[in-house]
Amino acid sequence: MDERDLDAARSAALAVLSALDAAVVGEAAAKRILIAGLLTGGHVLVEALPGTGKTLLCRALAGALSGAFGRIQCTPDLLPADVTGGDVLTSDGRVEFRKGPVFSNVVLVDEINRTGPKTQAALLEAMQESAVTCGGKTYPLPDPLIVVATQNPVELEGTYPLPEAQLDRFAFRVSMGGLSEEEYRKILALTSGLPSDPGFKPVLSTDELGRLKKIIEAVPVSQAVLAYAVRIVMALDPARSPNPAVRDNVRFGVSIRAAQAMVRGARVAALLDARPAAGFEDVRSLAPFALPHRVSLSFAALAAGEKQSDVVNAVLNSVPAVEDV
Repeated sequence: MDERDLDAARSAALAVLSALDAAVVGEAAAKRILIAGLLTGGHVLVEALPGTGKTLLCRALAGALSGAFGRIQCTPDLLPADVTGGDVLTSDGRVEFRKGPVFSNVVLVDEINRTGPKTQAALLEAMQESAVTCGGKTYPLPDPLIVVATQNPVELEGTYPLPEAQLDRFAFRVSMGGLSEEEYRKILALTSGLPSDPGFKPVLSTDELGRLKKIIEAVPVSQAVLAYAVRIVMALDPARSPNPAVRDNVRFGVSIRAAQAMVRGARVAALLDARPAAGFEDVRSLAPFALPHRVSLSFAALAAGEKQSDVVNAVLNSVPAVEDV
């Protein structure tokens, strides 16, 4: 891979990151994970309380790409057709397909756990297949497409938790809202006047993004680093793991998608940090975002207050980052 291609790709990715920085104060981890999802074709699940800037961040991402932004506000009475679209009868008697908000480049699905399982399944199927089927016809979704779904981590009343199989469709999960005192002061200083249009400016076209994705796929990952990702995933399997935190608390292991998300995200991390190849630390840095939401805890572990992130951290601390173990 040409070094000039790497430099150009890094500049483009950093330009998107700068656009997000200009729109939203703080939330460095969320911004990097959104970019990792965008550049690897993965969707992102965000756990956030209301008012944490998730809508603004998603709009900024869409604006940076000169792409279409769609928002779906989930409610218990939301229907699958409200998300994907459906056939409608026109004034002249024809039946035509009217596209839903999922036909966008950046889609914010607000409070995904507030809508019913049928609508959740329709949305997640569209995410997985990158297409919508209606009336026997298939309609491809735009490319690129990144779905950012949010859920409230505290409020449980009136919610429909996502099953493990559907959580696995999200490449990464990240939390928002952990701002410092300085970041709070900066937000207040910037927003104490009348609301104004943020005026997002495109920094990357969809064609340029397609080329950028191909460069990301070519970022080298050694066999040792791949083996490290595999060992982490295998260590989360209670049937094979030597770690008591896994054997005692986990019902079943994570899928191969977890390792794929870690390795793909590691390539993006290496690019953003100007490293020529993805290394052990890149994989480790992505693990807290690619693994915990895929870990299924036992009922006893849940009753005892165990957390998925604690199990993942225990595994990361026990799996050596070397080739020969």
